[in-house]
Amino acid sequence: MIHAAWSLASLGTAWLLLAEAWGRIGGGVTEWAEGRRRSPLAAWGMGYLAGWSAAGAALLGLALTGLCTRGAIWGVLALLLAGSRPAWRRDLMTWGAAREACARMGRGLALVGLAALPGLYGLLVPEDEQDALIYHLGLPWQLLQSHRAVVSWVPAAFHLPLPLDLGFMVPLLLGEERLAKWLVWGAFWAGTAAWVGVRRPAGKGAWLGTVLLLATGQVLELMTRGKNDIAGVALCAGCA
Repeated sequence: MIHAAWSLASLGTAWLLLAEAWGRIGGGVTEWAEGRRRSPLAAWGMGYLAGWSAAGAALLGLALTGLCTRGAIWGVLALLLAGSRPAWRRDLMTWGAAREACARMGRGLALVGLAALPGLYGLLVPEDEQDALIYHLGLPWQLLQSHRAVVSWVPAAFHLPLPLDLGFMVPLLLGEERLAKWLVWGAFWAGTAAWVGVRRPAGKGAWLGTVLLLATGQVLELMTRGKNDIAGVALCAGCA
């Protein structure tokens, strides 16, 4: 019990730091593209997805040039964060998004948390899904071992999710592959935050749709896998 509580606290803290970093990196991209600041909820949700994609694309560039080393990876991520406009703001994007979510969803937020509770166990155990281990985590692991891209051709269907997979280099560098699951879990909430923050549904619409999605067993299972399915769908939903 104590070990599970410690794992939950450490993984949750690591994810919060990454969620803030992704949000600040991507927030600068979306602000520059749109020429305006979104609400805190939409800014973090869109920023998380855009930041993860931008970081993965940068890591792909390192792999293609044969510079995929530990120092180069951390250096590029630090430059992306430092070069983003939101990086120099004092307020936390995650805290601002959480406050707006509470204001919009009200008591419904408790139902959202209750619906997500069954998936908590999957975030604490090591990855055991074959596709996730062989491809989604296996590819970034190979790039880290060889310090360069080891494939010369990738099917067109993989072009969109490839940067998301390469974002899993960060959990691998930290020696905690379970953190990849948390990134995917966070992508679901980021997509939801972008939808609620931009569309501004009234009344129960702000939480009812989320609860219905979480009630779908397949969605809840994919949220706790080191795969890019949920993140890819959330990215498309956020762009729409």
